[in-house]
Amino acid sequence: MKWPASVHIIPWLLFPAVSAGAFEFSRPIENPRSLREEFLAVTLDSLVYSHTRDGFADLRLVDQANSETPYLIDQLRSRRNETTRKFSKARIVSLEHSGSRAIEIQLGLNPDDPPAQGLKLYTPLVNFEHRVRVFGSMEGTRWSPLVEDAVIYDYSKFIDLRNSEIALPVNAYRRLKVRVEEPIQDYESENLELTRELEQGQEQARRESTQIRRMPLRIDRIDYWHSLVEPGPAADTTLNYPITAFNASQDEARRRSIVEITTQREPLTAFTIQISDRNFSRPAAVEVREIGQDGTPSWREIATGTLQRLSFRALHREQLRIGFPEQRHGQYRIVVRNDNNPPLQITGVQARGNGHRLLFFAEAGKTYALNYGDESAKAPVYDTASLQAALAASYQPAPVEAGPEAPGRNPAKKPGFDLAVWVNSDLFLGGVIFIVVTILAAALVYAGKRIDESQG
Repeated sequence: MKWPASVHIIPWLLFPAVSAGAFEFSRPIENPRSLREEFLAVTLDSLVYSHTRDGFADLRLVDQANSETPYLIDQLRSRRNETTRKFSKARIVSLEHSGSRAIEIQLGLNPDDPPAQGLKLYTPLVNFEHRVRVFGSMEGTRWSPLVEDAVIYDYSKFIDLRNSEIALPVNAYRRLKVRVEEPIQDYESENLELTRELEQGQEQARRESTQIRRMPLRIDRIDYWHSLVEPGPAADTTLNYPITAFNASQDEARRRSIVEITTQREPLTAFTIQISDRNFSRPAAVEVREIGQDGTPSWREIATGTLQRLSFRALHREQLRIGFPEQRHGQYRIVVRNDNNPPLQITGVQARGNGHRLLFFAEAGKTYALNYGDESAKAPVYDTASLQAALAASYQPAPVEAGPEAPGRNPAKKPGFDLAVWVNSDLFLGGVIFIVVTILAAALVYAGKRIDESQG
């Protein structure tokens, strides 16, 4: 029976000294006493995940006097560097040409730009192919080869494929010379000219001819580029987590394979299934085990996917990962649909998920510990504005670790009679309500009799 929230006040009014809070585990923060305030971070591990509730309502950070210290739970994130190209328009110093054999274009870099890492030629032409050589010089008199045999091309006639860029090796040159071999090329016209000779309506001879066009390579401009490495946007950092138990079985009646997985309630986001077979594609679903209000266990689907490995000649494709929104459960299962196919040989599972860290300001001269593991603890409400401001200002917390797990200072009671649990039970609440109602009914009866006696 579900009692209203107000009803639960009654036992606390009758038994105000009864308390249900007790943290079962404690771990010291391995950080020597500091002489100044520090910004620290403790990465949560499987032990913490295994014995805490969703949302970490039963996680406390305390000092040596067992006083709570405000903390902030932050998801592990990392920034990956992104490489981009910065293009600059090259300054044309000179142009030399020797008819249809070659042209040489001498380029100058802007004074403030770093050395060029590549060139890009802009041309409106299509359907061409030209070989290019590139030389470098500091002052424009003595030239050293940089690229001996590059090719710029456009094969639009056959396929959507074009390249007009030339990568350069590492260099320090401020002048570049681009030599284009055979800048004027002959192209056969796509139009065929047909000449027929007729005599009295009969064809006597036929001649076919095509036109040859001379096409010079027109270059509108040449840019050079150098690479810029900049920090990219922050992205979630995922970690590998251990599987504590794994079992693969066959449900022959329903033609499916079932993989049962036990974890320590880490914040998982994906499973990768290890399969020894080749050439398969099977639908699969990830399910979590839940206990209903009536105590009955059931399975709930959280994700679906296709397990696939294709390997035939030049065809190679593999997808053995199924992702899902972050979950913290102790038991999962993966259901693979086989239909009329033989079961797959499933040899293992790898789990991957998000990571979290606990951030706090450590005061000078104090030591700290993590307390956790209490089914009745309420989520704390801390003032974390200063911690969030430190993160926003790009202050990096110093990493520290939690030590070995030990019984908490207020360890949970051993199995047996627990007064706090009994006081909060439906049986006790029902008994209290029955007693209160009985007393009120008796009082009403007594009051009624007194009224009747006074009127008589």
